[in-house]
Amino acid sequence: MFISKRRIDEDLEIARRSFENPMGEDPEESRIDDSQSNFTFSEVLSLISAAFWVILPWVVAFAVLLGIVGWLVMMWMR
Repeated sequence: MFISKRRIDEDLEIARRSFENPMGEDPEESRIDDSQSNFTFSEVLSLISAAFWVILPWVVAFAVLLGIVGWLVMMWMR
């Protein structure tokens, strides 16, 4: 196989750059902005309502299950 030294050097340079900066970004661009914006009232309200709608089916299912178990216990006691 005929492999040129120039090609090997280029491949090694590409590998070196990828190890130094795996995301392919400049160091200035890769810095994460640590400043966080405060939640607005509508964002807090939407977060609470989303949590409510996620938990609500489980609460209803648990209440139905307790009702069925209670009804079966009452039928058994008679």
